[in-house]
Amino acid sequence: MLRWLLLFLTFSALADPLEHFNTAGCVPYSLDETFCRTVPQWYLENTGEPSEVYQNGLVIPSYTEPGGTVDLNLPANRNARGVVVGVIDTGCEAGHEDMVDTIIGGCFISDRGTPVLIEGQYNDFDPDGHGTGLASIIAASHNGIGMAGIAEGVKLLIVSTSFSFPELSAGHAAKGIVWLTEHGANIIVFSWGETDQDDAALHAACNYALARNVMLVSAVGYGRNLNTSPTYPYSWDMPNYLAVSATTRRDELYPPSSTGARVVGAPGVRIVMASVGNTYVEDSGTSFASPMVGGIAAILWAQEATRRLPLSFQVSGGQLTLGWVSSAAEFKVYSTDDLLVDFSAWPLVTTVTNTSVTVPIGAGRRFFSVTAKPSAVELVRRIKVSAVGHPVPGLIGRIDAAAASAP
Repeated sequence: MLRWLLLFLTFSALADPLEHFNTAGCVPYSLDETFCRTVPQWYLENTGEPSEVYQNGLVIPSYTEPGGTVDLNLPANRNARGVVVGVIDTGCEAGHEDMVDTIIGGCFISDRGTPVLIEGQYNDFDPDGHGTGLASIIAASHNGIGMAGIAEGVKLLIVSTSFSFPELSAGHAAKGIVWLTEHGANIIVFSWGETDQDDAALHAACNYALARNVMLVSAVGYGRNLNTSPTYPYSWDMPNYLAVSATTRRDELYPPSSTGARVVGAPGVRIVMASVGNTYVEDSGTSFASPMVGGIAAILWAQEATRRLPLSFQVSGGQLTLGWVSSAAEFKVYSTDDLLVDFSAWPLVTTVTNTSVTVPIGAGRRFFSVTAKPSAVELVRRIKVSAVGHPVPGLIGRIDAAAASAP
């Protein structure tokens, strides 16, 4: 009897044009800032245009900066549908025009004394807009208004630590990582990635994420040499963890950034982002470089979920034998004898991690679907390798999304 292998690719190949920040809507990041700087989202597509600095609506020529040529070298298809990124920060204004429908859940961790986790409370209050900005860099909607996030269609889980961002304890961080891992995050982004605490709970939380194939991405931005100054999670040298410093449009190191032999660079200077009150701001810092890497990781995750296709298959005697292009963290095999049944109702035959597997599927099954969960460790390795070609003093180099997407 003729047998069929049916592969369902669950991710769209559509990508919207890049959006650029509307300079007419420029808002200073703080009330104390004299100048209002305006620049398109150069990290998405750097056209070499100089950035302009405005005061009272007029360009200040002496503050106009060369545009440079550096950007993230993003692939044409920035789709990340089906991928979930967790963000641990100061919350997020979920009702912002560019964040609507991007957040699927979250929690609040009390910042007074022993960390207490409260389900569901994460939005409608972000004290300074820091968390909203970070989240928007990853996932702002591709809706033709405001700005565009790095990854199209990605979903967010938000862990709000509200008032305590500058002094976030290892205990808060540990609770956030565990909660996000348990609630389905594929990638976790946080901007507080340097603590002197070799904390057992935080270390256990990072290992918990590693065991469940979750990538961790954090900023390192206190101007330290991490080769000689122990700081965590960096000093644990975990294979699912990426430390990120900030770079400029000319591949220069942003001065407050930390350096280290395992640190990658990403754009973090004069970055446009969403803010509270349905506004947009521009700011600089390693805090805003880490979501760049988180967004790229989401794109790569989506790519890998469609790339890991069977190299060969054979059906004989009620068994399906599959050979894989390469390994991933996890494969799921579904099967049905009725093609008209909705895919979500197809029975799961097995979950495997082998590069080649023979699955008993029963004599009556004719249609099969295979999905794959990428390896967080492998994506971390590829992102590091991609940075080597773009040297930045003190770092591995600056991330290159297109190079990282190569199999």
